[in-house]
Amino acid sequence: MEVTRGRLDAAEHDDPVLLRALGTLARWEGLDPQRRRQVAEAAGKLRAAVVHVAIVGDFKRGKSSLVNALVGQRLLPTGVVPVTAVPTLLRWGEETAVTVRFLDGTADATLPVQALAPLVTEAGNPGNRRGVQEVVVDCPAVLLREGLVVVDMPGMGSLHVHNTQAARAFLPRIDVAIAVLSADAVLSEAEADWLQALDREAVRIAVAVNKVDLLSAAEREEALRFVRDGVGRCVGAEVPVFPLSVRQALDGDPAGGGLGALRTWLREQVQAQRGAIARARAARVASAALAEAQATLGVERAALALPEEQIARVRQGLERTLAALEDDLAQLGAFLRERCRVTVDTEVAAAVDRLRADLPTVLLAAEDDAQWPELEASAAVRWRQAMAATLRQALADPADRSRARMEELLGRFLRDVGDLFQVELPPLATVGEPVPLPEIRVEGTDEPGAVAMGVRALRRVLPGSLGRAWRDRARRQAAADAADRLGGRLRYAATGALAATVAAWAEALVDSGRSAARALVGAADRAAAALAAGAADRVEVARRLEERQAELTLVARQLEAATPASPSPGGPGGS
Repeated sequence: MEVTRGRLDAAEHDDPVLLRALGTLARWEGLDPQRRRQVAEAAGKLRAAVVHVAIVGDFKRGKSSLVNALVGQRLLPTGVVPVTAVPTLLRWGEETAVTVRFLDGTADATLPVQALAPLVTEAGNPGNRRGVQEVVVDCPAVLLREGLVVVDMPGMGSLHVHNTQAARAFLPRIDVAIAVLSADAVLSEAEADWLQALDREAVRIAVAVNKVDLLSAAEREEALRFVRDGVGRCVGAEVPVFPLSVRQALDGDPAGGGLGALRTWLREQVQAQRGAIARARAARVASAALAEAQATLGVERAALALPEEQIARVRQGLERTLAALEDDLAQLGAFLRERCRVTVDTEVAAAVDRLRADLPTVLLAAEDDAQWPELEASAAVRWRQAMAATLRQALADPADRSRARMEELLGRFLRDVGDLFQVELPPLATVGEPVPLPEIRVEGTDEPGAVAMGVRALRRVLPGSLGRAWRDRARRQAAADAADRLGGRLRYAATGALAATVAAWAEALVDSGRSAARALVGAADRAAAALAAGAADRVEVARRLEERQAELTLVARQLEAATPASPSPGGPGGS
């Protein structure tokens, strides 16, 4: 889908050398289709000097509300539960209109804005059952007039696996990222994880700390200092941090809820430098595509040089090698799922048992039973944080082992294919980072005062020692029940978060390995077809492959000449 439309005079931003390299790679036979789409999109953005500014964060951080505030219209649906299910791209347009692109490649254009919610929300499109890949909204917003496409992303830590997968799939298309944190829960370990993933993809990053209106002045400064220090450690560079109250901005606060500083940064550090940002992104995309093209061309040339009687045996060997890789990938996914089950049976169960032993003691020690709801709410926060830390520690070793195993499998596959065709192949794919663990959310167990009211009622009707004994038993049972309920909710939330993480991570691993393998198989198939066609065709194909090798050599030189110095991750700005 074309999303680079804008009101631009972009000729001054064109890089003809880099565009020629991208053009060659976009037409390259044998590249993975997804890779070709990335190359074509990077070329389009470079030509028009357009950048994708992605609003990224966990759910319930105010991402969609921030997009609405930036464009000055309440276009995107918002809510207190996971809302955005697919990427939603806002670009410049004279009239507001909606275009949807489906996973099967079809599109439906010029829908009314009322069509958004049924397409992009979890409530309107649960599980993305309508098969939406992305939605583009034309919008006459000043911010979008000069080359910005603002992307509302699904939550990075959503308990809905497909939401996390959609967010992960969009990462390679991000040019600039605005990471949205919340002032009442700043920079969790999960957020630190995906900030590092953003740093590897985005050319420039900023951080927006929303809901600062909930804090006192002193608390606000402490929170911002914590965020600046933590983000700096994550990305290894100073990143601008913008305190915001999106609610106040949308309600028409004269100060704009702090939005003015973020808009200034977007104008001065993104719009004014969009040509350099687009070039940096294009160079990264082209380099990855070039490595894949070189590997596939190496296999195709080597296969064509084999004696005709040997090609069938080599092709059979390639099939066996591919089948072995598929088996290994399936075993790797099974390993991750088994680690998930073991972690639930051991770490999660043990943490829940500790909570059930700890919470009654805390509740029974309270002087006033009316304090119980507050104590339960505090315990929910404390135990979900402890559970998240436990799960991350439990997943660290399987994640490292899985990544290492994936790299080993791909390396072995490349060596085996190289041996079959008697050619040395360069690395073809990189293994993605583990999917961040979603935030574990657990609420208190009862409406405020319910337990306390029941115990106080017993006090009034049962006098004497019998009454005291009965009340003590009732308090102990109520405390145990509260611990059981909270423990059950903790186990449910932790199990869901863990399952979502493992499923997305396993899929990412298997997909990366499978796409790498199939690119090489396709190259071998093309060579086999040329051999089967006859000697004259073989000579012609060999000549064409030599020309293609010369093209790749030229592309490599073009990239070397065009590769820009990377812009700083954030640039000046922020507080």
